[in-house]
Amino acid sequence: MEELSVKKKRVMILFIEAAEGLLRKEGPAGLSIRKVAAEAGYNSATLYNYFQDLEHLTLFASVRYLREYVALLEKNLTEDMDAFQRYRMIYRCFNSCAFREPEIFHGMFFGRHSGLLGEVLQVYYEQLFPQELDGLSSQMRQMLQLGTMYERDSLMMKDLVAEGFVAPEKAEKTMELMIALHQHYIHEAMIRSANGDDFDTAAHQEKFDAAFLYIMEAAKP
Repeated sequence: MEELSVKKKRVMILFIEAAEGLLRKEGPAGLSIRKVAAEAGYNSATLYNYFQDLEHLTLFASVRYLREYVALLEKNLTEDMDAFQRYRMIYRCFNSCAFREPEIFHGMFFGRHSGLLGEVLQVYYEQLFPQELDGLSSQMRQMLQLGTMYERDSLMMKDLVAEGFVAPEKAEKTMELMIALHQHYIHEAMIRSANGDDFDTAAHQEKFDAAFLYIMEAAKP
């Protein structure tokens, strides 16, 4: 990973914080290069010296939304949980956040630049905002820095197989199905929210949980 200069860090932080502020006030639809640049105190062209495009900057600005997810995990994951309970709780905590901000989370994990999320997280936590890891356990730090659903679920699937909840020969397909299911539910939440539907996030989460249990039952040895 390239070591950023002091100036580059300072300017990137200004752009990221400006974009995050606009995201929280106006949502993704209210974000534009002109608005972010004005908020950061630079002209629009300067943004391209530090980020590929607006979507790349938005990815950086979205990272802070993961802190709520990790806070829920710290509160709800306990030492006495088995692998199945942990896996289910991870999805519950994630969806509690993702279904309320579906466009943000869909963009992070399934959007145009989602393949860069691992790299973005590394730069974000190691060089730009290392203080945001303060007070987190090593387990939560690891969860926060996993760049893709595949990385997270791969780790969990090993435990699920080891503890007898998933047949070894079914692990890869189970993970693929679970991630595809998750993408569908976040996308549906995004579409319904954008259409102004009276969207019930709790009911949506219950539907996902039922589908989750169905897949996990089929995955048993």
